[in-house]
Amino acid sequence: MTRIAGTLTNFEVYPDAAESRRRTAKVARSSGTYWFEFKGQRTEFGSLKDLLSGGLRALEEARPGTLEKLSQIKPRSKRVVARDSKQLFDKEHLAEQFSERLADGWWYGTNNSKFETEAWLARACACSGLTWGMDFKTNLI
Repeated sequence: MTRIAGTLTNFEVYPDAAESRRRTAKVARSSGTYWFEFKGQRTEFGSLKDLLSGGLRALEEARPGTLEKLSQIKPRSKRVVARDSKQLFDKEHLAEQFSERLADGWWYGTNNSKFETEAWLARACACSGLTWGMDFKTNLI
């Protein structure tokens, strides 16, 4: 193995490395406290992934059909919710790594930045007919 200016060249990928990445990809990264307020109640989460899934579930529960409408939105190469995890991303290996079951019959993409999480929740509010920042808000703004 040779190190050149901080990068590695001539490296090997061990057979179990891909499996290890798959297992660790499902672990929620916790980098703070996140919350949403809905119907006068604040709900806190330890990760962006959990904030997104909790917010999507709350909106769907309050306004059935929100996930169906949201599943039709695909800005570039991914959508946030789908009936089949393979529909979340353009590349199948991303669906294997970054999707989890959200609710009965629904999957969601877990690989979202703070900006993307906020954007997806705002879109979900619009799909549900609620006003972002008024009816539903987070501390991401």
